[in-house]
Amino acid sequence: MLIKFDADQEMVDRLKLHTGERVASKAYKFAAEDVPDLAAEIRDLRRIVEDRNLEIRRLKAVIEQARSAASLLLEKTSQTDAFA
Repeated sequence: MLIKFDADQEMVDRLKLHTGERVASKAYKFAAEDVPDLAAEIRDLRRIVEDRNLEIRRLKAVIEQARSAASLLLEKTSQTDAFA
């Protein structure tokens, strides 16, 4: 199948450099064939990033709870009249 379109020379040069192809049509073909796999990889990586961000928020909450508990413990243990 023949596909014909006008292409921006800067984009052609970038695709040639990226793909290592010397001919614009081959560079575009290579790039187009890569799109489905790259899109799937991006979706997977975005999911991983979101999972990690959720874990970071959870761990920050745990750290804050531990800090609060340590602060309360320090307050209670520094009250000398509690042991009299």
